[in-house]
Amino acid sequence: MRFTKNDSLDRWERPATLLGAKFRLSVLAEYPKEAIEEVASAGLARLERAWLSIQQNVVASLLSDYNESWADPEAGLPVLQPEDFLSKLVLTAVDVLEEGDLSLYLSDSGLFGGHSVKAYVCGDGEILTPTLVG
Repeated sequence: MRFTKNDSLDRWERPATLLGAKFRLSVLAEYPKEAIEEVASAGLARLERAWLSIQQNVVASLLSDYNESWADPEAGLPVLQPEDFLSKLVLTAVDVLEEGDLSLYLSDSGLFGGHSVKAYVCGDGEILTPTLVG
């Protein structure tokens, strides 16, 4: 699929599929147009290699917060085990940023009141603590 320019966000975008998820892939417009596919492919490869560590980081950072503060079995939000928690988080967008950094956005499927989960992978492979956004 071809990238299209999103001038309002100053990015190139296209749909992508990886790890069983369909999501929006974007690359900063500061990269030369002829390099966009290569930059995107490198970002997706880095995401695939880091996926297990990203998931572990999300669980370590957010599962106890969900279970202690957001879970409400009477409202249909049960206390979750790691596998069930991860199954509710759906990758919706990946942004390839400067120096190969990646911003990942995951839908919360209502676990956190509709807030998205944002995870950040630095170009050097460091995975920062995920946060709730929106």
